[in-house]
Amino acid sequence: YTLFSEIKEEYLGWNVYAAPKYSVEPITWSFPVAGRVVYRGYFSKEGALKFAKQIEEEGNDVYVSPISAYSTLGWYNDPVLSSHLRLNEIRLAGLIIHELAHQQLYVKGDSRFNESFAVTVERAGVLRWLKSTGRDDQIGMAEKMWEQQDAANSKMLDARSRLNELYHSGIDSALMEQKKDFLLKEFTGEIGRPRFGEMNNAYFVPVNTYYSMVPKFQSMLDSLGGDFKKFYRETEVLEASPPAPKPQ
Repeated sequence: YTLFSEIKEEYLGWNVYAAPKYSVEPITWSFPVAGRVVYRGYFSKEGALKFAKQIEEEGNDVYVSPISAYSTLGWYNDPVLSSHLRLNEIRLAGLIIHELAHQQLYVKGDSRFNESFAVTVERAGVLRWLKSTGRDDQIGMAEKMWEQQDAANSKMLDARSRLNELYHSGIDSALMEQKKDFLLKEFTGEIGRPRFGEMNNAYFVPVNTYYSMVPKFQSMLDSLGGDFKKFYRETEVLEASPPAPKPQ
């Protein structure tokens, strides 16, 4: 992130997330470098919406949201984009640290592990950056922002869990559809309408991907006294160990 690139659009691109009609587990796509991931990216919104419509017509839930940044995983010198300059210092620093974290450790085919790991590194890295650059007055601002994020994320993850319970209840599809609609209306009232698109199963894919493992990684980092080198070694060991069953 030593280069700068001007882009004409407000966003770098658009991601398509999808999930079956009666499941909160994401539909995934496979790519050569990244492996299997829970999103499919497009530079144009039109391209994303066209693909989303195709997936939706197959009977799935879809959610389309903007892409703010990306990482080529160290293959290229990724630039700071003109769209990033709209962010405040805390968010911009967090974005850069998050993407650099993917260069430190990336598990091919495990989006949830990768993004939750990067969020953990992002937050800890921002705090150290603020302290090392004499911005101690902004530490409280950052912590308050994350506290608000976590409160919202907790509601969304709880909503996702309630949907998952419904889909595993064994009731017939007609009643399940009614209960799904009822829950989504209830969640919309509690959480608020999505900024992009409608609330459905796919809407919960990003929050589960980016935040569901953060408490686990944060606990690990804290137990190591905040030592990043030890943390990276431990996460590499965790990544190499046999995968545990994913919580529904």
